[in-house]
Amino acid sequence: MQFNLKPPYNGIAQDKFFWDNGECAYMENIDNEQMRYARLAPTYTLISGGNTGATTNVNQLSDTPAWVVTCWDSKILLNWGDKSATLAWAKRHEYLIDSSGNQVNYFIDNSNVYETDYNVSTINDTEAHAAWSWVVTASCLVYKKILYARGSTILKYDTVTHTSTTLASDVPILTGSTVKYMYFYNDMVHIVTVRGYDTIIYQVQYSSTGYGIYGKELIQGEVCVWAVGNGAIVYWITTNKIYGFSGVNSQLIRYIGTNNSFEEATFTETPSLAYNAGFLYIAAGTTIWKYGARYQWRRASLTIKSFSEVILGITGRYIQTQVTTNYIYTNSNKYPDSGFFITLPFDAGDYSEVKTDLKFRVGYQLKTGTSITIGVMTDLMEMTNKTTYADVVTLSDTSKRVSYISVQEILTALGSNTPEWQYLRFKVTLTWGGGSSGLRDNTPTIYDITSLYEEAENNL
Repeated sequence: MQFNLKPPYNGIAQDKFFWDNGECAYMENIDNEQMRYARLAPTYTLISGGNTGATTNVNQLSDTPAWVVTCWDSKILLNWGDKSATLAWAKRHEYLIDSSGNQVNYFIDNSNVYETDYNVSTINDTEAHAAWSWVVTASCLVYKKILYARGSTILKYDTVTHTSTTLASDVPILTGSTVKYMYFYNDMVHIVTVRGYDTIIYQVQYSSTGYGIYGKELIQGEVCVWAVGNGAIVYWITTNKIYGFSGVNSQLIRYIGTNNSFEEATFTETPSLAYNAGFLYIAAGTTIWKYGARYQWRRASLTIKSFSEVILGITGRYIQTQVTTNYIYTNSNKYPDSGFFITLPFDAGDYSEVKTDLKFRVGYQLKTGTSITIGVMTDLMEMTNKTTYADVVTLSDTSKRVSYISVQEILTALGSNTPEWQYLRFKVTLTWGGGSSGLRDNTPTIYDITSLYEEAENNL
């Protein structure tokens, strides 16, 4: 068996033996965008400015204005392009480009639809619904119309007449449903709803004559907690699964694990979703799941990225957290202290015999202050503890590019003289080894772990 960190590497496995053309079972703080190697995943940098409470390390991805939108608890919409950092309060935000090429913003709270100029300095129009006592759960822009939902009711806001009407007769969503997400693509509105313990996805076709239900899919026993659209695909998640709806039916993509014991696990926090540049981001609590592939010909992988604070919302470019005040983060070129990945089980055949001719070659590159630790777990160890690994070697010599691990070194680490296990797996930890904790300027890199069978006299 040869374990190479080349595409595809799968990330979090659905179970401990899950292969599916991949070679990695679990990844945490590992960059899943690289072509030929594994390294630490770039972390996030705090952005300053405005009324967020952040005071240092301004780091925008570009000079163009960008909206930070949080559609649940904090309700903050912040235009970072406007350095006055004007704040607006809303549950949903949509925008369109007018005939003059200017962006017009529409903010929807539980009582009003606000039309504003680009910098939210002037409210041009307000449609009030003072008698409403409900939460806007979803919205989408359909040309010059904004659809927004409350429960099973969908309303259409006309940006020309500045009035709203219901689509009850055109789009009869089942009574008792809650609209979780709406997404407009290719003249079709995809509406993800939850009713009891089921998820129902409607396809609503838009035409010059109005709206009408084109198709409907019922997924029994699966409850959507949030969703996000990407072109022809709508990703929707339960508490432990990722599904993809492509217009015909929903397909289970994979389970969402939360630990390295390879068991199905759930998250209880309300998640937020975003999609950007080929990757789906799921944030809940202090954890970010990143699923996808940089290039179409690569198989998608899933990795976990840990965060130091509870995440309120995530976009494709920003993360919002709250301690005593709100903070906004964006991607950086810095790295965390450590990360690790766990390989799929390696079975070298009959372990009833001592394999003195077995060894592993490791290809890697280290920078000053970095190291790579390789640990092992056998099936016997896994029976009693699913997370404990025995460290075999720590690679720290920056002058080397290749090292070898003999079976005897593995046995020594295990405290055994005989390889009696049926399989073993490797845990590879990438670490910045010196100095105080914090964000680092570099990362160790590992290229492959390859098994070698040679004659006994060639043993190391």
